[in-house]
Amino acid sequence: LRTLNLFDNWIAAEGATALSYSLSVHTGLTSLCMTLNPLRDEGVEALTPLLANHTTLTTLQLFYISFGRRGVQSLSEGLAKTTSLRKLELSPGAFLEEEVSNFDLL
Repeated sequence: LRTLNLFDNWIAAEGATALSYSLSVHTGLTSLCMTLNPLRDEGVEALTPLLANHTTLTTLQLFYISFGRRGVQSLSEGLAKTTSLRKLELSPGAFLEEEVSNFDLL
């Protein structure tokens, strides 16, 4: 499994947790699209371990998933640990301006 496109599948936090666990054994994943899924903060937090643990994940698409401060914090921590991610795609206005300061940690 190299590419997983789960565009608009109504995957929420519980599904993201199960997905993250399942993908922990698929170490060859290079691209994950979670666009238009209601992940919210909890879903982003569940997916964050993939950034650190998948040394082949190069692309992550998170368009229109509506996450806030906790999600931004978790994502920024995951980005600080990744060695392979080359492309992160987020929606314009995906989070509030004050939450962007969490990315300063990088």
